[in-house]
Amino acid sequence: MKINKVFFTLCIFLLLASCSNSEQLSLEEQLKSGLDNDVRKYGEIVYYEIKDDLIFVFYTGDENDISHNVLEYTPSAVNNISKGGSILMDGDFVTFEKEDTIPYYIAYFSSNNPDVEKVEFNDQYAKNIKYNDVNFWVIISEQNIIREELKAYDSSGNQVELMN
Repeated sequence: MKINKVFFTLCIFLLLASCSNSEQLSLEEQLKSGLDNDVRKYGEIVYYEIKDDLIFVFYTGDENDISHNVLEYTPSAVNNISKGGSILMDGDFVTFEKEDTIPYYIAYFSSNNPDVEKVEFNDQYAKNIKYNDVNFWVIISEQNIIREELKAYDSSGNQVELMN
């Protein structure tokens, strides 16, 4: 009798598992779909960060650059709500102000100073993203990001210039 209950439970579990939605897309596939709907051409997604119901997506472009879009994530869809600018991978800087739909300031930049190992803004370190042989940094903050307030450090902790 106990074996029948176990067998019956197992059959029900397998039946329910086989009826589940097998077409569920992974988050990366959803991000690509969101970009496909709004970006003419992009290379690879190199980094994304989730804050609240927003996804900040950074990807390669056509011109040896990094670009970003902001997507809104809902259980049923990923919608592109903002196109960003881009930076060249050999030393460039871009910031974006808060908007009604995006309550964060965004900065991302690459350095042409090979000594830069860390970048600090208001007692927090920028996220260092390594892609191929280029480093770029990302800051997503509730505080206004001012380029002159960024502090760059070398591997020994000495302050250095962010850009040469």
